[in-house]
Amino acid sequence: MRPHLVAKVKREQEKANRETEKLQLSKAFIKEAKEADKEIRDRWDSIETSRLEVGRLCRQFSAEKYHLALGFPNFGEWAANVFGKSAATIFAQMRVSKLLTENGPGKIPDADLRDINPSNAMSLAKLPPKVRTLRRIVEAAKVLTNKDFEVQHVIPALKKEGITDADEPKVRVGPWLVRTSIADMVKQGNDIAMRLNRDVAAEDQEHDMSAIEKALRSIYASFIAENEGEYDELMKSDAAADAAAVNEKHGPGSKEHREEIAAHGR
Repeated sequence: MRPHLVAKVKREQEKANRETEKLQLSKAFIKEAKEADKEIRDRWDSIETSRLEVGRLCRQFSAEKYHLALGFPNFGEWAANVFGKSAATIFAQMRVSKLLTENGPGKIPDADLRDINPSNAMSLAKLPPKVRTLRRIVEAAKVLTNKDFEVQHVIPALKKEGITDADEPKVRVGPWLVRTSIADMVKQGNDIAMRLNRDVAAEDQEHDMSAIEKALRSIYASFIAENEGEYDELMKSDAAADAAAVNEKHGPGSKEHREEIAAHGR
């Protein structure tokens, strides 16, 4: 890692440690968070772990709000710290893993998921539960390229079921009315973009960005400029709600904290 990046990571870790101390969370919760963080980082670096599995672990991490124990006010900032430019991929895999791995009529067996590439898993998640679990669909997802899988199976199945993009509920994002799944990605993308734009402004070293990355950053920079106040308030509100929930469960006065104090006093 470049020296300036090492220094940056060190500064972020010191800031994270200060934020964690402010919350005064139980040692047990902080330990759990650090272990979960390490497992995700190790799995991400392992070629034997599927991105879908990392997405599943990140969903658990987010649900437990472990990012607060590590000093990050929201999950998006933690994800940007861990995955960098690949954070957007993880957000997508989190959504797909929820659809494909949770117990229910649309669950795909783990043994099958291990043989399905990330692109086909995302395509599989578009299908209704009763369709995506058909054996011929699952087997096709294992062996076909994403383009062939979409053309031969996903698009015909959606047409047969009468499903279109218009069927998904819409919400307002800035001046636009967009599908709920797109709104989720925009919100998550903004978390990342806020972080990336700060990094670029501070370092001015991103000379290897592709034209697409530059365009996306430009779009997000424009979006943030127009909606920054509203977005900041939303982020502060979310972070405050998360902190209150975690503090109640793992902070001073919680059963966990009282047990630690009692054990220390013995």
